[in-house]
Amino acid sequence: MRASACLIALLLVTTSAVVSGASAQTPGTPYHRAPDAIARALETPPTPGVSVSPDHRTLAILGRENLPSIANLSKPILRLGGYRIDPATNGQAEVRVQWLNALQFKDLASGKTINVALPAGLRFAAPDWSPDGTRLAFYAQQPDGLSLWIAERDGSARMVAKGLNGTFGTPFAWMPDSTALIAYTVPAKRGPAPVAGDTPTGPVVQESAGRSSAARTYEDLLGDAQDEALFDHYFTGQLVRIALSGATRPIGAPGLITEFSVSPDGRYLLTERLKRPYSYLLPARYFPTEIAVATIDGQPVRTLVDRPLADDLPVDFDAAVKGPREAMWRSDAPATLVWAEALDGGNPRAKVAFHDVVKMQAAPFEAAPVDLAMTPARYATTFWGDDGFAMVVDREWRSRTEHRLAVAPARPGQPRTLLTRNYQDQYGDPGRPVVESNAAGKPVMRFTPDHKAVYVTGDGATKAGAFPFLATLPLTGGEQTRLWSAKPPYYETVVAMLDDTGQRILTRRESAKLAPNYVVRSVRAAAPSRSPRSPILPRYSRA
Repeated sequence: MRASACLIALLLVTTSAVVSGASAQTPGTPYHRAPDAIARALETPPTPGVSVSPDHRTLAILGRENLPSIANLSKPILRLGGYRIDPATNGQAEVRVQWLNALQFKDLASGKTINVALPAGLRFAAPDWSPDGTRLAFYAQQPDGLSLWIAERDGSARMVAKGLNGTFGTPFAWMPDSTALIAYTVPAKRGPAPVAGDTPTGPVVQESAGRSSAARTYEDLLGDAQDEALFDHYFTGQLVRIALSGATRPIGAPGLITEFSVSPDGRYLLTERLKRPYSYLLPARYFPTEIAVATIDGQPVRTLVDRPLADDLPVDFDAAVKGPREAMWRSDAPATLVWAEALDGGNPRAKVAFHDVVKMQAAPFEAAPVDLAMTPARYATTFWGDDGFAMVVDREWRSRTEHRLAVAPARPGQPRTLLTRNYQDQYGDPGRPVVESNAAGKPVMRFTPDHKAVYVTGDGATKAGAFPFLATLPLTGGEQTRLWSAKPPYYETVVAMLDDTGQRILTRRESAKLAPNYVVRSVRAAAPSRSPRSPILPRYSRA
């Protein structure tokens, strides 16, 4: 039975049960299993995900959890500051995480597969290779909290820490030298969660400071002092350094740390912290925020911004806070801080030539920042390469316009336009640069061996269908060179490049009759690609 027919049958069965069975429902009546044909379709495991190690030697095969159980979906959740969390584990709510349930390592040269020994029923998420590619870290869900695990390529796995705080998202990151991790944890001396009293202690008061401004409507906001207390209790965390042996050392003071990242040289730590006063009208991302740099041991170095509550933003989608935002480390430099600032006061309707500026400041952060590039629209992201080439991208929501600017970080302030396009134009989509982790574990673009172009991949939308591709984009701009494109009857996407020359790629292939699988292909420029090697996963057909 095809999937569409299964779905229709399931809806009919469910509707029939609601109409005819509601009056007959009695306490204690269990759920009924669907007919076998429907149950098999719904319970078929989804195609595993994969992750290639930075050295291109090993493929992590990640078993994805199918439909969540009723027990997991019925867990109590808290809705605070725009987040939904599981108070039992101090992590995000069930539907906010893609849980995994199995892990294998496959040697790409020999084809040998090793099952990683994990406890039965373990659910884990956010697998991340160490920068040297020797091991994989992930966090796991247990009844009373989140734990940090490390899996070795020989199939062994061990838990190295408990008590992670996953309320803001993935709670760990590798050190660039692969000898330790930085994790966001529940403070050691945290007491029990605050309990609301039966009698209100006072009215709910908010001050507008004499200003009026338009505002959007958000969900899951703080509502009173009790919500504020719960927000502080569950979201406050402590950064710690965790050695591979499991030994821990705290870094700095506890706080509401929404983001943290280590500089590529491992010497500095960039953090974003929330502060009071909180808002009952805006989610947490608009609360007062401090963006700062400290040493890797937690000693203050530089405060980039300490901004107030962002309650005066226009309602436009491209509205931005005033002052530095979206701070990050330059991926291809030892310790260079990069951030964006609005040149239009945060109002995208302002009539200005440039709406944002991207600034850059290298350690020890004593020299004045330099302007890397000014962007015609709102800054979106930067693809890093080296001193001679980086790609800055901006976007304007009202016109759906995207600009891609080439800039040499060694010569900041001299961007040149690579292209201007409507980002909803799928037929004209040139794709995105291929990005891989460098030796420090930071994302950088892949250059061709002659260093005259970067590799790009795209969906390859045409009137005849979608045919994903791998191509090269000259650093000087101009026409791309297609190296490989999917061919009918398959839909086949590029997952990763497997060598430094662009001759071997990993793809995910499927058709109307074949379920998705992964294959290794040989690529020859200006020539048809060779037939793929045997599929990575056991071959099976669609239901």
